[in-house]
Amino acid sequence: MTAAPTLERQAEGAREPIAVPAARWLERTRLRGEQRRLLAENVEALAAEALTRRCQGLLSTVDLEPLQDLVLATFCEVAGARSAALWVRGERGSLVLRVHRGLRDREELPEEIDPRAGPLASRIEGGVPFPRGPDGNDFYAPLVTDGAAVGLILLADGKGPFGARSLAAARAIAAVAAVALRNAGRFADLERGGLHERSSPAYNLSYFIDYAGKELYKAQRYGRQFSIVAIRIENLEALRTREDGDPQRRVVDSLAALVRDADILARVSDAELYVLLPETDRFGAMTFERRALALGSQEEAAGAAGWVLALGGATFPADGENFDALLDCCRRRMDEARHTLRRALHLEGLGFWETVDALLGSVLPATGGAHGAASRILPSAPSQFEALQRELGRELSRDPRSRGLVYVGTSQVTPELPIIGLLPAGEVGHRVYVFGRRGSPPLHPAVTPVYFDATPVAGGRAAHEHDFALYLAEHAAYAFLRRPGSPSFHSSDRLLVDHLVGGLQRAYDLQPY
Repeated sequence: MTAAPTLERQAEGAREPIAVPAARWLERTRLRGEQRRLLAENVEALAAEALTRRCQGLLSTVDLEPLQDLVLATFCEVAGARSAALWVRGERGSLVLRVHRGLRDREELPEEIDPRAGPLASRIEGGVPFPRGPDGNDFYAPLVTDGAAVGLILLADGKGPFGARSLAAARAIAAVAAVALRNAGRFADLERGGLHERSSPAYNLSYFIDYAGKELYKAQRYGRQFSIVAIRIENLEALRTREDGDPQRRVVDSLAALVRDADILARVSDAELYVLLPETDRFGAMTFERRALALGSQEEAAGAAGWVLALGGATFPADGENFDALLDCCRRRMDEARHTLRRALHLEGLGFWETVDALLGSVLPATGGAHGAASRILPSAPSQFEALQRELGRELSRDPRSRGLVYVGTSQVTPELPIIGLLPAGEVGHRVYVFGRRGSPPLHPAVTPVYFDATPVAGGRAAHEHDFALYLAEHAAYAFLRRPGSPSFHSSDRLLVDHLVGGLQRAYDLQPY
């Protein structure tokens, strides 16, 4: 009988056949001599054949999303792992967490791993499986091809410590998985390149819908977030009468410069575009919207015809659990953008204190109006600002882990401010900043003080002569502005509050969320 070829791999100094259940059964049998040798050869031949089929399945899958799931499942099967995670090389060269299953410590896994620096870099470069910790219960398998790391897989929760057989199996699959992931990535790049509009950085709508469907599937399965932003050029026809070139192309080129490599910008019609922002929460989408809105003002400052954009964003899953619901939310917020006070008062190019001056000097009826339904000018009560601070403190206490931004400006920074006394003990998900003249530092670790000087900033008054409170969370917004001798300004206009937040961040070099 001709012996089948033996498939063996070196791993951590041991030379062992690929682990399969039949091999473990063979070790427990009482067969001897020729019978045992022939049975061993058959077991190894079956293992080689099964491994070959798995490798063929990986290499024949060119769609990156299902391939990532297949790589995870294949590694778990051949190595006997019940839990796993897979990082795949992203556009910046780092390894980004893409898929995972069954891990008890999911929150402890890094979202990105740099294969060129850090504690794992040298082990990843070696291309040999290595243990995650000293107990040997978990191990990493680098996916390296042509000297470059294209991925990293973590295998965990075996029936016991992983031995040489599991390491050998992982190393045998790793080389093929690395090639498969590299090829799928190249195919995706070619597909994306072929689906651009002619002479435009924007994709066509069919590709956008296909890509959004894959992103929705991934987010549903792995508990991730992504955002969609709808953009409409409101004054496109007016621009066309004033320009010889194509103003729509000029807008698309400028927006394309804002998006990341992983983002998808698609044209829906001459005046409307969609942007898909993977791995982006509501705050990230709002930051993108803020930068996009600034483009028109930048064009005007450079002497070109500025454009007017209406934007509306939505984030999965908070704003909708399917594509249609997310787009409906985008359209609602786009309509809100058309009626924001920021547009009505032409505040787009103003800084924070210029905006404060404009708002406190504006004439708004107490009942609002077409552009002021969410904003009011009201008489000031002496205890109004203190009551607002207490309400903000209670709001943060209701859900300490929720994310958001709180900015409170007053005459002096002291621990006695009402909001500080009501902040929950321990970690707070919101970033809280208190502005004023230097006094006693706040005692709460969640509060960052920002000190004002006496320079006039608005209406001939110094910053510390103003009271203000800005609250911006994923689904709530509020602004309060007041200075001595003036009524107070109140607004729940999300776009106006976001404009004030962005202006304050720029004025005092504060980081966005």
